[in-house]
Amino acid sequence: MGELSIYMSAVVFSGLLSLMLSLFAVFKIRSSPGGFYFILAALATALYSFSHVFRLSASSFENIRFWLNVEYLFIPFIPLFILLMCVRYVGLKIPSWLFQLLCALPVVTILMQQTSHLHTYFYSSVSFENNGPFPVLNLVPGPWYYMHAFFVFFCLLSSVLILMHQLQSVSPRYRVPTLLMAAGICIPILSGILHAYNLQPAGLDLAPVFLAVSFLFHGTALIMFPFFLVAPIARDRVFENMKEPVIVLNKQNMIIDYTRPMQKLLPVLNQSAIGQPVDKVLAGHQEFLKIIYQEKEEDFTWEIENGSYHFQPRFSLIYDKNNTDIGKIITLMDVTTRVEIEKELKELATIDSLTMLLNKAAFIEQANNANKALSRKGGYISIIMFDIDYFKQVNDTFGHEAGDRALRNVALTARDNLRASDIIGRYGGEEFIICLPDVPLKHAVRIAENLRQKIAASSITIGDQSITVTSSFGVASTYTSAGFHPPPLCPVAEQADKALYKAKSRGRNCVQSNLQLASSRRPEPEKKRNLF
Repeated sequence: MGELSIYMSAVVFSGLLSLMLSLFAVFKIRSSPGGFYFILAALATALYSFSHVFRLSASSFENIRFWLNVEYLFIPFIPLFILLMCVRYVGLKIPSWLFQLLCALPVVTILMQQTSHLHTYFYSSVSFENNGPFPVLNLVPGPWYYMHAFFVFFCLLSSVLILMHQLQSVSPRYRVPTLLMAAGICIPILSGILHAYNLQPAGLDLAPVFLAVSFLFHGTALIMFPFFLVAPIARDRVFENMKEPVIVLNKQNMIIDYTRPMQKLLPVLNQSAIGQPVDKVLAGHQEFLKIIYQEKEEDFTWEIENGSYHFQPRFSLIYDKNNTDIGKIITLMDVTTRVEIEKELKELATIDSLTMLLNKAAFIEQANNANKALSRKGGYISIIMFDIDYFKQVNDTFGHEAGDRALRNVALTARDNLRASDIIGRYGGEEFIICLPDVPLKHAVRIAENLRQKIAASSITIGDQSITVTSSFGVASTYTSAGFHPPPLCPVAEQADKALYKAKSRGRNCVQSNLQLASSRRPEPEKKRNLF
């Protein structure tokens, strides 16, 4: 009985140790790679150890069999949790079907063991012996027991192989904890070998003790080296899964590495590009090369077959252990959404929300830019101003909603009958203004007349009533010789405004040009407007 007491004390200590490690892990590493399965493995081992102590303390066949069944609620899952812990630690991802299969096998083992009194698949025979220092069950393995043993060895050996393979890419800092992990997993494998060849004391199962020693290795690694507190260590697991386009260059601007998203942008990047000068590999992408050499973190547009993307480059220097600059990392941050939102906001700030034409400020800016462009090549530029005749009557008779619809209809009609290079905006109220680059006065008058006819011919429907409106137009023009500074547009707009006033005084629904002003007597406007 002294030998049994010593053994039971060792098992209790192992259970407490495993329980403490699992509780420690809950507070320290539960969110880290592999931490969740470390907690489950340690907790399952603790519960298995305590159940084993109760089985050793039992004296009747029924009680021993009961606690054996309790042990097997945890035993099949321990090797699985260890395997999953190692898989997550190195950053691997197993397919969902394989994960489901691995989880299903322990469940089947539990069902087989719990119902073993009904069949011989798990135990061929079970007998009770009470002629030794303590009562034991004599268990003869059945077919599924060997399947369970194979599963246990498969999980543990796979875990060791995964960790040993990891040593090829892990940094020296993490080799010691990785080796401790692998050594800890080898200990229960040794326990299984001793059990298979009946080399352990009769009636005693050394697995709980061996597992406790195994978790001592894991605990030492956990306390001394926080390997669970970092991302999966393997470089290829981290680098290749990055979503951002990244390229790494050494001090001599040779390509060291790149991510898959970068390869999608630059199909010329392949394995043969590694070690090659970046200017040679990317000779067909001069704009990107310019960004690399200038190292300016400014937004730029990347045109590809299925559209365009906007990126902001980020440059990070790489240093060796002596703090010497040995290269750089270029990361392209996708700012497409931000740029598109800024573009939309800018458009909203320049567009009149009712007519969807340029507002006054945006029109003046674009018209002045068009006028400045004439200094290079020379040419005419014309201004048309027009408004809706008797617009107040439309509002008073049919309501402001009808007036808004009339404004939108006039704006759409005018815009659809102009060139893409022409500039049109809502000047205020029911008044509109058009800038016609490279259009002389005579042609501008024809354009205005065409717009007048189109507007008069169009209509909107309010209820069962059709509403038509007419417009009055004033046209003015100026000429700039090539190489000369163009005159400001303000006087031209003032001439167009005077012509519009003349058209209204002539009965409305007509076109008047500034040339016609000189040959006719006209009353002066009551108040001169500041147009530009």
